[in-house]
Amino acid sequence: FAQTSEQISRAEFKLLEALEVFDITLPKDARALDLGAAPGGWTRLLLDAGMSVVAVDPANLDPRIVRRKRLEHYRGYAENYLEGALRRHNRFAVIVNDMRMDAREAARLLAKASDCLQTDGFVVSVFKLPHATREINPLTTLKEAMRILNERYGIVRARQLFHNRQEVTVVAAQPLLMKERPSHNMGGRHVTRVHASATGSTPNHTA
Repeated sequence: FAQTSEQISRAEFKLLEALEVFDITLPKDARALDLGAAPGGWTRLLLDAGMSVVAVDPANLDPRIVRRKRLEHYRGYAENYLEGALRRHNRFAVIVNDMRMDAREAARLLAKASDCLQTDGFVVSVFKLPHATREINPLTTLKEAMRILNERYGIVRARQLFHNRQEVTVVAAQPLLMKERPSHNMGGRHVTRVHASATGSTPNHTA
């Protein structure tokens, strides 16, 4: 992907690559929720696709997009926004997230957001993984995060893309109804296979 004058951040490449690799088309004239939006690179791409966007972040957005139509900037934290959105029964066709947070915390946030996703909608998120040490295995962190997502979504896919560093990109769809969700002592109904090297390093691909 080539850098353009309109580009706000290099993080845009991650979303562009995810859309291509997972063969996803952003639906025009639909609603999108961007969690941890600042400075607004992913928000810009969603707007350029013809979507109406709620950008959630206490920080400022890039001046080039703040006055664009179809953009609402919620100056607060994702958890607080989701609490209000659930009460208002807000629904979105697309939910995206590229916040710097533990992958398991991101998964819990997106599990909560599943009740704000349209039945035919999808989620695109980047999961940040810890560096491997004697005490920390990033593959274990990823498996725990994927288990959390599998309890709320019927489809979950993850891959480490070219523009990912110590992270993977996850796509989730088919939010489960309450009666379809597994109990906490059971795994998700969709089994996600994670492929990693024998050294236990960060996974290159999950399918």
